[in-house]
Amino acid sequence: MRNTLKELNMEADVLDFNEAHKSRRSINPMRFSMTKIKQSLRLEDLDNWINQIKYPQSKNYQYPASLQLAEIHRQSCYLQKEKTFTQNVTKCECCQQNIRHKQHNMFTADMYDIMVHDYGISTPLYFSILKLHIIILLILGCSYGVYFCYLTTKICSDDEFWNNLADQIKETRFPNCEVQSKSFILPQEVIVEYLLSKGKHISYLIYTFACYLSVMMTPFMHEIIIRAKQIKYWNYEQLNHIKYHKLTLYIKHLPKKFSEQEILVYIHNALQKENPDYLNGNSLDELVYIYDIHPVKEINLQRQENYIKLLKVSQELKKDIQNMELKGEFIDLIMKLMHQTKQIAAIMKVGLPFTNKVIVKFNNAKVANSVYNHYSKSIFRRIVSSTKAMLGQAQDYKKQQLRLEMSQSMLTDSPSQIDYSAMKESPSQELCLQRSKSVEVVSKDLTKSLAELMEFSQHLDIQLPSQIEDHKDLNIQRGFRQDDIYWENIGMHTIKRFILRIMTTSITLVVGLISMGLFEFLFIEQQSFKKSGEVLKMELYANLLALCIIFLAVFSNIIVVIMTLKSKRSTYSLQERNIITFTTPIQQICIISFPYFLALFVDKGFENITPLYTLFVLARIRIIFKGLIGIFHVRQVSFWSRRRKLIKTFNPLNYFQKELNELMTPSLFPIRSRILYTFFIFSTGLLMMLIGPFILVICIPFQIIFYFYDKYCVLNVYRVDQQFTFELLRYLVKVMQIIMIPIYAYVYIQLLYSGISQGKQHQLNPNYDYYFLYSAYGIFGSLFLMYIFLKKQIANFFVYKILRYTKKYTNKDEIIEKSYFQSYSEYFDKLGVEELSQLLINTFKSMQYHS
Repeated sequence: MRNTLKELNMEADVLDFNEAHKSRRSINPMRFSMTKIKQSLRLEDLDNWINQIKYPQSKNYQYPASLQLAEIHRQSCYLQKEKTFTQNVTKCECCQQNIRHKQHNMFTADMYDIMVHDYGISTPLYFSILKLHIIILLILGCSYGVYFCYLTTKICSDDEFWNNLADQIKETRFPNCEVQSKSFILPQEVIVEYLLSKGKHISYLIYTFACYLSVMMTPFMHEIIIRAKQIKYWNYEQLNHIKYHKLTLYIKHLPKKFSEQEILVYIHNALQKENPDYLNGNSLDELVYIYDIHPVKEINLQRQENYIKLLKVSQELKKDIQNMELKGEFIDLIMKLMHQTKQIAAIMKVGLPFTNKVIVKFNNAKVANSVYNHYSKSIFRRIVSSTKAMLGQAQDYKKQQLRLEMSQSMLTDSPSQIDYSAMKESPSQELCLQRSKSVEVVSKDLTKSLAELMEFSQHLDIQLPSQIEDHKDLNIQRGFRQDDIYWENIGMHTIKRFILRIMTTSITLVVGLISMGLFEFLFIEQQSFKKSGEVLKMELYANLLALCIIFLAVFSNIIVVIMTLKSKRSTYSLQERNIITFTTPIQQICIISFPYFLALFVDKGFENITPLYTLFVLARIRIIFKGLIGIFHVRQVSFWSRRRKLIKTFNPLNYFQKELNELMTPSLFPIRSRILYTFFIFSTGLLMMLIGPFILVICIPFQIIFYFYDKYCVLNVYRVDQQFTFELLRYLVKVMQIIMIPIYAYVYIQLLYSGISQGKQHQLNPNYDYYFLYSAYGIFGSLFLMYIFLKKQIANFFVYKILRYTKKYTNKDEIIEKSYFQSYSEYFDKLGVEELSQLLINTFKSMQYHS
């Protein structure tokens, strides 16, 4: 194996952040001795120091901030500029985005023409899905819904039918028909009893079965429209053309920091068994080591705050040079900035903590697949090996954190105070001195301490053999898109992220169970109100508890999003998939669908109209109030309030230009929550179709309202979320449909069981009912399996064979993909750590020179 290491050549681009920083030639802040500054500092030197403070004009630290430039940046984020914006500007200087002066009509604008070139098809697909929902609900409402409302009205007005019933059943006419007059709902037993007496039971079964079949086909309609739009705009959707993630593998839980040669040996071993044809030549293009940047980022944020304070204080001192309190604060800030700059330099010199993760990019997809197939494991083996690796990694991570803590503690363990005796020249300076004595500075011989730290860190390293063992496996995942990676989050510890994911799922489950209990309590209380004849109180109680359930649902969504953000997934896609996978089933089953389970389980007689009416009231209130919550979305409300407060109290000395631009950046369009809401309305309409289709009078208008309202918001209010790709949209739709298909089948089969039991009471032959029942089971099983395994093939058949769509390839818009090397480096540059260090070092240099 050692011979193999010597024979292999490494020609790939390697991004090792620690090694790159050590070899980079830059000004060392350690050359500026704070000890000399302490010894020679005089009060008259402060005047020279204040004059040396210049306003920075660099990329990340342009100061003071301009509200006009921030407004230009805000306008560049919209699909069309605001009509009140009259400046003749074509581009934002900070982000290089063009300002779109062309205005669009929200009623006639084609969202695909406006967005597909720059933003992909995910957001326009949302509007296509909305249109599909409106069309389906209109067709079902105009066919089965009208028939059902006509049938229930005819039943309540048929005196002959009610007079022929038993006395006990006659007493249910008034409450049943009273509810029917409000919501066109009747118990299934009443409908079946009427149809059996008129000999029209078969026609009703055919109508309901056709409605059920249409409902069960809606998941395939969604898949077809998503696939059709993808093929139609194939050339414009960037996701269809990028290849980097297909050539990339993400390796984590390494036992130590392997060199590029050692990683190449693992690849060589995999190819030797899987695909020997690729052994000759170098198949590796990129190798990126992942480090934990969080410690440096946190210190740099504190340093930015102190730097802004320093700039503000220096400006005030230029106006009032005799203010001793401000001079004391000025000295404090100078010393804090020196201290923090030395902290960052010490961390960078020792090295950022290695996260035992690397990203490997190959030059051939077959090579990547061969390596992945060789080291991929079963689920059980993967869990076991990952657990062992994470435990070992936890020990390594603690030791690396200990290094950082020691490096920072050596900066502050032996604080010494500035010698103020030379500054005490007059009593008027006491205020300045009292303000300055709280400053802590570094020890005299920091270079020696760092050398000792480096020597100590070498003893902390895990002593693993450098020889590669063939029986050891790599923990490998498929790679990510460069624009999808959170470079800071990818360095987070895996165990901490896993614990936060468990907490997120548990909170959602608890809220779902509470909602289930509330609805059951609502039903029990309504029964007691009904027996006492307090109908008005029953409705008021239902409305209040329904609002409580809505609040819990919205609250759980917010908690889940917050907890998921805290879990810091490695990519945006993983973050969104986590929200969808772990929370959508709980929301759909526990919060949305549980009322239907309970109501249909209890509804077993002529007199049990209360559960069905409760469903109608709950659905109506949910649609209305969730719609209002959607209109006044948390993101947009917080942006409006933040922008209004900022403009009202704006001071250009409080912000860097980049910071102000970020505060003025519009919030992202909440496409995930919008899709969940439109599916909630759509699912409510389909479920109530077989119980009380009059709910469509609320569902369809709200779908239309949100169709035009969201078009306006996308054009004028929000900025488009480019990271939410059509693949995430398809995944969200798939999860929703897999959950709802069994629920649709349950509602219909429960209603059929009611009809069969009613037929048995009349001693009729219910065989034809059983035919429909068995057909319902068969359709559910076949369509459910087809949707899981064959939905793509079915969608392709409709798109290619019936619609005759073809993929269009052109070379005019070639996509140039960033390398991981470039993406990782750009992320660190945007943090502005080295840029701010350079600014401060130049400032310190001029101060020391003049003093």
